[in-house]
Amino acid sequence: MAMIQRTHFMDLHYAKELQFEPYNVRSLGSAVLTSIHNFDVLRLLARLPIKEVSFQSILVLNNKAAPSVDGAYDHGYIRVRMPRVPVAQGGLDDYGRNVGQHLTVSQLAPNHQEAVTRTLLHEVAHHIQAQVRDNPGLRNEFARLWSAACKRRQTVSEYALEGQTDYWSELVVAAIAEPRIRRLDPEGIAFVLRALPQL
Repeated sequence: MAMIQRTHFMDLHYAKELQFEPYNVRSLGSAVLTSIHNFDVLRLLARLPIKEVSFQSILVLNNKAAPSVDGAYDHGYIRVRMPRVPVAQGGLDDYGRNVGQHLTVSQLAPNHQEAVTRTLLHEVAHHIQAQVRDNPGLRNEFARLWSAACKRRQTVSEYALEGQTDYWSELVVAAIAEPRIRRLDPEGIAFVLRALPQL
């Protein structure tokens, strides 16, 4: 059985007359899917396949939407949006930030492809989190770590404080892909590194 049952690549343009650098969403999406093979999630995906991954490249005009990569997860369906703003409108990809200036772990990525890869990994982490909830020992320890992170208001990213599911997903991305911030929540990182092989 395939780890990802369907993949869609969509390049949405809101104004064909505008000149902008060509953007190959299929090429980038395929590179991102290939790069997740480097991460310790494939064993889990073989057991818990994702129903669909959709990569959407959206040309943003007049800065009407935030020019940052984002994702969404819903019961086995993952969407990764890769908005871009034309350079003529002051477009800026949301990656390459410094530690302490980041909202998400993806924003610390050195390039656009890595930012998209981290966003996909964040959404995959949502997919496998049910395995943590189904294990009473892991579930209780995770609840304790989440509570401690909220009290001290510090973890691997601001977004990790949005809720338990994003706390888990941001910890997974930091543990696997971003060693520079592991020290911000060493207990959470240690939990993820210990929990993933048990799932």
